[in-house]
Amino acid sequence: MNTKRSWVMGVLASLPLAGSVAVAQTAQPPRGLPNTPMAQPGGTMKLAEKDQAFVDKAATSNLAEIKTAQLALDRASSPEVKRYAQMIIEDHQKAMDQLKKIAQDEGITLPTDVTPEQQHRIDKLSKLQGPAFDQMFLKEMAKSHDDAVKTFQRAANELNDPQLRSYAENTLPTLREHDIKAKEDLKMEAK
Repeated sequence: MNTKRSWVMGVLASLPLAGSVAVAQTAQPPRGLPNTPMAQPGGTMKLAEKDQAFVDKAATSNLAEIKTAQLALDRASSPEVKRYAQMIIEDHQKAMDQLKKIAQDEGITLPTDVTPEQQHRIDKLSKLQGPAFDQMFLKEMAKSHDDAVKTFQRAANELNDPQLRSYAENTLPTLREHDIKAKEDLKMEAK
């Protein structure tokens, strides 16, 4: 009888331990699943790799567009180019503010400055003035907006995070408008 009682007591004693292991296993975030948000200590979420890459690119692109357009307000000679630059500043600041809100909601850290490559292009542009600046600025805007449209289109179709996917979808029409306007203004400035 003592061995049966010892066996029952052993089984009962192990139940809380087994339960806590099961709870501990279910409380862990899934590991190794590609492109899914992962829970982080402190309740923040780690984005899927492609979602984080999009966030980084969107933030640095917005910052670069704003910085470049601010330069255009000083250096451009054409009133049309200056109007375009003002539109770029306003629209990209709005897009950046929306991205910051998503980042805050989801505990994401955004880049706070342009990439070295973007800074190099801005520095190169800053050495120009007047009509030469206008031409180069519009070429840069057309190129950067071609790239942005492709990036945001892909993001709208492929991202996992619904807020980021929606952000990409909602920002696309403005980016397309900027791209078209840069190309139209470039043709006008070339005449």
